[in-house]
Amino acid sequence: EEIFSLLRELREMGSVEVAILGGEPLMHKDWFAICREVTNLGMNLQILTNGLLIGDEQVAQILELKPFCVGISFDGACPETYQKMRGVDGFRHCKDLLFALTDKGLENISAITTLTKSNLHEFDQFVDLFKGTRVTWQTQMVGNAGERFSNNESLSMEDYNWLIEKIADTLTKHRDLRCNTMYDLGYYPIDPRFRFLHQCWN
Repeated sequence: EEIFSLLRELREMGSVEVAILGGEPLMHKDWFAICREVTNLGMNLQILTNGLLIGDEQVAQILELKPFCVGISFDGACPETYQKMRGVDGFRHCKDLLFALTDKGLENISAITTLTKSNLHEFDQFVDLFKGTRVTWQTQMVGNAGERFSNNESLSMEDYNWLIEKIADTLTKHRDLRCNTMYDLGYYPIDPRFRFLHQCWN
């Protein structure tokens, strides 16, 4: 009831969008009821999940909710890297889930990739996975906050410069790739070439 009260308060304050994330939001026994309350109150719903708990029943529930967007963590372009990054064998499940949700008519489906030392070399493989599809590839850089990643996974300045050039080149060459650059790559980009991605910062 506390969560529902908070949602009503947010709506009264003028909130238009709520992101349900974690941890893993689907581990909450009332995740569906909470999400439904967001939409019942007329706010846009974002669901950010690792995707591993989503089976046929949860897919049906998500379709019923009609979320504004669903983001699924996808940190490896092959099964081996995915397992190294996420600690589980979920590559095929999450890849199939991403495409299944778009096939069922949901428009804003994102594969969220945190770029680190362990997966940066797979950049082109990620592009090949998602170009020409309706899945948005959302990229963000690893940060030092939290315990999920060791400092060894942080990108060097050399890595960062390579990544900036790679993204700029990819956005030019692959017009059929839906790519969103987030956090320091997008919200307030250090490189001015990316300011067009978030016009509100100009």
